[in-house]
Amino acid sequence: MGLEVRVSRMSECISSIPLYNSVPVTKIRTLSGSKWRPKNGSVRNGNLQYAMCTFKPPSKNQELFDELGFKDKFSVNSAEENSREIAEVKEEKREEEKDGSDGSSEKVKLRRGGQVMRRSNLLAKQVISIQSAMSLGFVSQLWVDTTSWVVLVVEVRPNLLSGEPERLLLEDICQVGDVVLIEDESVMENDFKMVGLDTLVGYRVVTPGRQNIGKVRGYTFNINSGAVESLELDSFGISIIPSSLVSTYALLVEDVLEVVADIVVVHEAAASRVQRLTKVPLIHGEGGCHALSQI
Repeated sequence: MGLEVRVSRMSECISSIPLYNSVPVTKIRTLSGSKWRPKNGSVRNGNLQYAMCTFKPPSKNQELFDELGFKDKFSVNSAEENSREIAEVKEEKREEEKDGSDGSSEKVKLRRGGQVMRRSNLLAKQVISIQSAMSLGFVSQLWVDTTSWVVLVVEVRPNLLSGEPERLLLEDICQVGDVVLIEDESVMENDFKMVGLDTLVGYRVVTPGRQNIGKVRGYTFNINSGAVESLELDSFGISIIPSSLVSTYALLVEDVLEVVADIVVVHEAAASRVQRLTKVPLIHGEGGCHALSQI
């Protein structure tokens, strides 16, 4: 159903559907004939007189009119106002198109920037050079700067069981999928200073009061920035044990106070903030972690 209101003379207000109430004339305005000349209508002394008509539908039809987007008042604007509104609409459309193109890429950027990966999902992936299309080995270890809590170095070996390790910076990785792509072999080095870097896996997690929270079996991190987001804990600290066979928990790095040797010291209240990831029936040896067994 469409609604059309036309104003041709000061005393007429014609609608394409019957109006439920009488149409009162609320305002009388004039338009300069030099600016706008109507096809039909009377012009006196160079000015066009017109009436702005309003009507109010009954309350039972108000929802229908609201859904159709009709307003309570209909008005006629001057040509100057119409031109200005048209220009504003065009400008908004151009802005929307511009924002749409830039916005979509921004969304992709944010989506990529927010891509979180588990450590276990990067291990054992094959590393391939884009330039030569040659395999350079497999990811065997990740090294974390526990001062800034950022994954900095990726260790690569010719095979997962043996071979001399080579290292590259996480920022040198171009893409991660079924394989890890890097630009070329020149990013592979062996002279990285590993002071202050830790693997974290197998480290004990305790409070300053020496309450045992668990052991680190892995962590999650942002694949683009390398920022570690949370530690994954269990009672064994052995990453090769599937999470389906052992109860696992997550602890945010904000709860970490420091890393000393192979011990991660966390806040006293960290045990109450640990989040359960998986739960399996209690097996022999898992009860050794009192804090986790009570969650």
